[in-house]
Amino acid sequence: MFRYLQFLVYSALLSVCLFAHAHAQRIDYEKLPFLTRGTTYLWPTNASDYMSATFGETRSAHFHAAIDVGTWGQQGYRVFAARDGILSRVGVSPTGYGNVIYLKHDDGSYSMYAHLRNFNTEIQRLVDELRLQTYTFNFDRNLESYSIRYKRGDLIGFSGDTGIGPPHLHFELRTPSNNPFNPLLAGISVPDRVPPRISGVSIEPISSDALVNGRKSHQTVTVRGSGRNFEFGTITASGTIGLGVDASDRADAMRNVYAVYELKLTINDSLFFHSKADSFEIAKSRMMFLDRVYPILREERKGYQRLFIRDGNEVAFYKDVGHNGMINLPPGLYTVKIEAADFFGNRSIATGRLRITDPQVPTQPIPIASTSNTLTVNQSRGLPSAISRLYWTNDWFTNRTPNQSIAVTLREPGSFIQETTKVELSTSSDVVDLRNHNIMYLTLSGEDMVVHRVRPGERTILRTPDQRLSLEFRPNTLYDTMSVAFAWKIENNRYYFETTPSHEPLQVGYVMRMIVPDSILNSAGVGIYQVNRSGSRESFSYVGGTRNRGALQLITSNFGTFTILNDTTPPEMTRPRLYQRADGQWLAAIRVSDSMSGVDYTSAEVYMNGTRGIPEYDPFGSQIRFYLPGFTPRARNNEFRVILSDRVGNQTDQTFNLNRP
Repeated sequence: MFRYLQFLVYSALLSVCLFAHAHAQRIDYEKLPFLTRGTTYLWPTNASDYMSATFGETRSAHFHAAIDVGTWGQQGYRVFAARDGILSRVGVSPTGYGNVIYLKHDDGSYSMYAHLRNFNTEIQRLVDELRLQTYTFNFDRNLESYSIRYKRGDLIGFSGDTGIGPPHLHFELRTPSNNPFNPLLAGISVPDRVPPRISGVSIEPISSDALVNGRKSHQTVTVRGSGRNFEFGTITASGTIGLGVDASDRADAMRNVYAVYELKLTINDSLFFHSKADSFEIAKSRMMFLDRVYPILREERKGYQRLFIRDGNEVAFYKDVGHNGMINLPPGLYTVKIEAADFFGNRSIATGRLRITDPQVPTQPIPIASTSNTLTVNQSRGLPSAISRLYWTNDWFTNRTPNQSIAVTLREPGSFIQETTKVELSTSSDVVDLRNHNIMYLTLSGEDMVVHRVRPGERTILRTPDQRLSLEFRPNTLYDTMSVAFAWKIENNRYYFETTPSHEPLQVGYVMRMIVPDSILNSAGVGIYQVNRSGSRESFSYVGGTRNRGALQLITSNFGTFTILNDTTPPEMTRPRLYQRADGQWLAAIRVSDSMSGVDYTSAEVYMNGTRGIPEYDPFGSQIRFYLPGFTPRARNNEFRVILSDRVGNQTDQTFNLNRP
C-alpha cells in the first residue's frame, strides 16, 4: 500500500510538471499548411500529461496513428475538445478504436479521441437513441447533420479501455484529407532530453547472389554502447543487401518506450536513406509491414525498421536522397553510420563497417534426362515436407540448413519435355531463381510442387489440375510480385489445404476455394480453421468459411495450412452478475466462451425482466453485457436472458436470476 501511495504522489507531481510544459505550442506550419497562425491544441485530458506511445509505432497490422496518453490503469478521466469543432463522427466497437469521437475543425482537419469508456451526456443520449432502433452494439456514423458543436476545453467524454486495453486515451490528429499526422508537429509536447537507444542492426539479402556473413538469410547484429554512441562491428556481405535498425526512444521521467522520429543511413559520408515520421495516408497504414523487416516482425515480434525503401512501399515518411537505400557496392571496406533522432532533436549514432566481397556464382543447374515425356505434378499429396527448410524471398529460395542438403529438380510445364535440370542446395551460394518462369514444376527431396508467379495489379486465379483447390489474387492483394505454391492432401481422414510462403505480407486477402464432398460441405457446424503446429502437436484457429457454389470459400491474408472441422457445441455462459458503473449506470454481465469457432457477439440478444437492451461485448474480459440507458434493477429476482450464437450458428438461450448487490 505504501508503494502504491508513493506511486500516486509521484504521478501527481509528474502530471503537474508535464501539464505546464504541454502548453508550449510550436507548430510546424510548413508541414501543416492548412493551420492558420495562432492555432493551438489543448492537451485533451486531465488524466495526465504522460505520453505513453508516439506516432508511427509498430502495431499488429498498421502504423500507430496518434499519441497515447496514460491514465494510470484507471478509467473515467475527463476528455476535452482540443479545438473548437463540430461533432463529425462517432463509433462504438469492441475492437479497434472502441468508443471514439471525431471532431471536425473549421479548417477541415480533425481531432479524434479513442478507447473512451463513454461519451458526454449529449453524445451518449444521441448514440443510445440511434442504437436502440436496432439493438445493435456496433455503431459508426457521420453525425455532422445534427450540428453539435464544441468549444476548445468542452467535456466530450471519459477515458476508458474500449477497443483495446489497458486504459489509455488515443489522441489522433488528421489533415483535411483525413490522413493522420504526428501530433508533435502541432505543438503537443512533453519534456525530452533523452536520446534514442539503438539496440540492433539487421541485414537482409535482396539479390539472388547476396550473402550476409556467409549466409543467405536475414541476420541481426547486437549493438554495443550507451548514451548517444553505439557500435556494431563489421558486417561482411556481397550482392544487393538492405540494412534495418532496432531503435527506440524515451522521454524525461517516463518509463514507456517510443518509436524514433527520424532515421538516416550514411555510407562513407554519402546519404543513402532518410525518413521522418510526419504523416501517412490512412489507406496505406498496412505498409508498416514493408517499412519493418517483416520476417523478424513475424517470427520474433521485433520492429526492426528498414533503412531502405522496399518495392511496393509508398509511405510518405521517406525523403528523396537520390537513393532507395539498397546497398550494392564494389568490393571494399566501407564506414556505415546509422542515426536515430526523436522529435525534440536528441540524436544517437551507431557506427560500423561493411566489408563488401565479390558475389559467389551460384551453382549451375545440371541437365538430366526426364523420366517421362509428359510432365505433371500430383498436387493431392500436399506440399513437400522439405519446404519448411527453405528460406524464401519473392524472387528466389535457398536452403535454411545448408548442413543438410536438399535435392531440387526443376521442370518446365508442358508436354513432351525431354530434359529437366537438377541442383543440390548444399552451400550458402546455392539458390533457385524464380523470376523467369510464370509456372515452374519442382521436386524437393523426391516430393513434387508447383510454383506460380503472381503479380500486383492483376487478377490471377490458380488451380490444382483436379480443380479441387483454387486461389484468387485480386489486383490489390499483393504489394510486389511473389512466388506462390499450394496443394492439398488427406491425412488421418482430414482434408488439409496448404499455401506458402509466409515471408511476405499482403495488402488485402486472397480468395481460397476448396471443393470437398457434399457429406463434408453440408455437415453441421462446418468451418475452416488455420492449423498451428508446435512439434508434433496441432492447434486450430477458426478463420471463417462460407458455402459458395458447391465449395467452401475463405478470404484470408495468411499463408499456411488450413483444415475443415465441425463445431456443433453452442457457446458457454457463466458467472452472471449485476453491478453499477462509476458513473451510476447499472449493467448486467456474463462471461461467454466457445472453444472452437468462437463467440459471434453480433448475434447476441439480451433482456432484463423482459425488456430488451443493447448487448455490449468485451473481448478482453470475455463478457456480454446488458446495457440500457437509465436501467435500475429490482432488489431481487431480476431475470437476465441471453441469446447467443457461435460463429457457425450454434445457439444457446439461457435465463439467470440475479439479485442487486
